[in-house]
Amino acid sequence: MEHLKGFPTEKMESLNAAKTTILEDWLRYHAPIPSTLYHYTTAEGLIGILNSASFWMTNLRYMNDLSELQYATDLIAEILEAKRLEYAPNDVLREFFQRVKNTFSPFEGGTEVFATCFCENGNLLSQNI
Repeated sequence: MEHLKGFPTEKMESLNAAKTTILEDWLRYHAPIPSTLYHYTTAEGLIGILNSASFWMTNLRYMNDLSELQYATDLIAEILEAKRLEYAPNDVLREFFQRVKNTFSPFEGGTEVFATCFCENGNLLSQNI
């Protein structure tokens, strides 16, 4: 890490500890990965998926109902605040979560947000088309 040459050792240790903590949290919230996921679509949609070997996603800017995005945005802000408070004794992590929380917006800075849906439940009536 040549670009960090001369960086104070105690700051480097604090950054490494923060990285480890964030990675451990990430893995805890994202494990276990489901063995099977379902994607509800029409027969025409299935043919499109098989022919293109890809899933199409919808740009959330063009959806009629942004309530799911608002829910996700609120949930992310809530989690960031909880993490900021949880790591309050660690100056680096507290500042990191505060900055992320202050700057998080799904539509600012040229960011585009896309969505596609998958479900662990193979027979969810609300997802049937």
